[in-house]
Amino acid sequence: MNVLIAPNSFKECATATEVAKLLESDLQEELVKRNAKDFKIISRPVSDGGDGFLETLESVFPVEKFEIEISAPWESGKLKTVIAFSKEERKVFVESAKVLGLNLIPEEKRKPVFLSSAGMGDILNFLADGKESGRLDFDEVVIGVGGTGTNDLALGALEKLGVKLIGENVEALKAIPLNFPKFKNLKADLRKLPFKIKMVIDVNNPLLGEQGATRTYGPQKGIKEEEFELFERGFKKIISAASSLGFNAGDLSGAGGGLAAGFQIFYNAEIVSSGEFIKNELGVNKKNIAADVLITGEGKFDSQTLMDKAVGVLLNEFDSAFKIVVCGISELATDEKIKVFELSKYFSSVEESIRKFEKGIKLASEEIAAEISFESKDI
Repeated sequence: MNVLIAPNSFKECATATEVAKLLESDLQEELVKRNAKDFKIISRPVSDGGDGFLETLESVFPVEKFEIEISAPWESGKLKTVIAFSKEERKVFVESAKVLGLNLIPEEKRKPVFLSSAGMGDILNFLADGKESGRLDFDEVVIGVGGTGTNDLALGALEKLGVKLIGENVEALKAIPLNFPKFKNLKADLRKLPFKIKMVIDVNNPLLGEQGATRTYGPQKGIKEEEFELFERGFKKIISAASSLGFNAGDLSGAGGGLAAGFQIFYNAEIVSSGEFIKNELGVNKKNIAADVLITGEGKFDSQTLMDKAVGVLLNEFDSAFKIVVCGISELATDEKIKVFELSKYFSSVEESIRKFEKGIKLASEEIAAEISFESKDI
């Protein structure tokens, strides 16, 4: 019996690697207690571009890490972040959650109309300088897009690379969403980047409209309903201005509050779905791994899970396996082919389940071992 443990991160609680290690250890112990002998556990933590992206990559191939100081999403703020370089792959990996993450932004500053993705522009300038000086040798920057607290169409980052919003009296406006509907002209004296940009996106939704970035994910970032139209109007105005300058502005991704879309428009960034990344880059697919049992998981198991996020990708890929989902809470009805274990059910509150996460995994592993022992009779 091959048991594949392949969780995503539990947002603001534990990384995919941490979850996988706990599940592997606890499940191994529980199966041994039950005298289960003919089983093999395969641990392959995954990422769909969100929290834990870099740590997951470290488990696949060796990377060298750099710590650099960048602009924080809020005005005049600074923070230190980490990026990873793979000599073997000739790629640099950037996790947007470590640059623009909601978890990095103090609650009192979670007002996306004032927030900027400038830190991502700082990173790309740093990498361009390193490549041009010969200090760094690589061909591609891969940005994991997910867990962002900004919703600025990447204009903060692009401002660092030469895009300017021009207001009245030929005065440059700061590239924050509050100013998007106000600008009169858009200038794009772009820095030429000596590398390709690839964006790994964790959701498959459009930039604009009812299912777009602002209305779907904006509220969890702090966007108020009465602000929706400001963002939509501003995004449309920027797209129109970019299009009139000759930039391609069609079929734009809603991932990362428009982070992916901004780089699609101005740098023709390649968009890679989390499914492609997990199956092709991380190698977690049914051709490489014969799994009788799949154990995956994430913090919240809900309708967004099925929008090309890691757990949804794996449930589809390993369609013939006995499927188990471990999560903090579940809001998604499933059929009998998927067993869901909510950690919150072991505690008096969701907050307690987060504090006592390791105990929750232990208790879930006991139940999972019982399920696997029963199912193994039919495998």
